[in-house]
Amino acid sequence: MSKKYQVILFYKYLEIDNPSLEVLIQRGLLTELKIKGRVLIGEEGINGTVAGKVAAIQRYIEYLTLRFGEIDFKIDQSRKVPFPKLKVKARKEIVTLMANQEIYEEAADYIEPEQLQEILETNPDSLVLFDARNEYESRIGKFEHAITPDIKNFRDLPRWIEDSTLDKDQEIVTYCTGGIRCEKFSALLKTKGYTNVKQLHGGIINYAKRYPEGHYLGTCFVFDERMSVAFEDNPRLISQCIHCATDEQKYRNCKNKQCNALIVVCDGCYLSEKSCLDCKQEIISS
Repeated sequence: MSKKYQVILFYKYLEIDNPSLEVLIQRGLLTELKIKGRVLIGEEGINGTVAGKVAAIQRYIEYLTLRFGEIDFKIDQSRKVPFPKLKVKARKEIVTLMANQEIYEEAADYIEPEQLQEILETNPDSLVLFDARNEYESRIGKFEHAITPDIKNFRDLPRWIEDSTLDKDQEIVTYCTGGIRCEKFSALLKTKGYTNVKQLHGGIINYAKRYPEGHYLGTCFVFDERMSVAFEDNPRLISQCIHCATDEQKYRNCKNKQCNALIVVCDGCYLSEKSCLDCKQEIISS
C-alpha cells in the first residue's frame, strides 16, 4: 500500500500578538483541508504535529511559511492519518517548562547533525549529551551514553537541574524529538550558569534521518497513534517486554483503565497479559 499521507512536525518561537485569533484562522484552514493533529499557539510562538493528504499538507506548509517565515518542517510519510481528530488551542507556553516566557530568547547555538556525528565518531568523551524528553520517551530510544532524566513531564526539568551535579563548564548538547524542548531547555541551562551549551538542530529526527545507523539507538517516541518511529529497517532496540524480557519497542496502555500506564509489551504477552506489572500483581492477589 502506498503512503499517500504526510505527517509534519514543526515549531517556531516568535511573537504572536493575538494567539486566540490565530487559533480561529488555523482551525478553519485545517478543517477545510481535512488535516488532523494538534497545534498549540501562544504569544511565544507555534508548535504543531499534524497529518493529512500530501496536497493538503503542502497547502498548510505554504500558509505557515507566508504567515511566519521560514520554519524547519520534519516530514514523514504514512499509510494513514495517525490522529483521531484536530485540536488547535491557545496556550501560555507552546511547550510547558514553567519558566520565564521569554527564556527562549537566550537559546544556545545550534550544533548540526553533521558536526555532532563527527564528534561522536572521533571524540565522544568531549561532550555530554542531555535528553530533554520524558523518561518514557528515552526508555525506547536515546543517544549512546546520554543523560536521561527520570522525569514524567518537561516542566520537571528545572527541579531536576537544581538537584543535579552537572559540571557547569562541561560542553553540553541538549536534544529532543524535533528541537522545541531542547531549544527552551538550552536557554534555561544558560540562565543557570552553564557556560558551554549547544542544542542539536532539528533534534533526533534530523540527526537519525541523516545517520540511521549512527549513535542514536532504539526508536523515537511520537505523540500520535504510531507511538514510535524507527529510522532503520531493523532498529537496535534498547527496551524489552515487561513480561518476557524479549527485545521490544511497542508501547501499549495497561488494560486497567484506572491505571492506563504506557507499557512496553510484545504481541504475544499483550494477548495474554495486557496489564502492567503492578496491576497484574493486583489481579493475582485479588
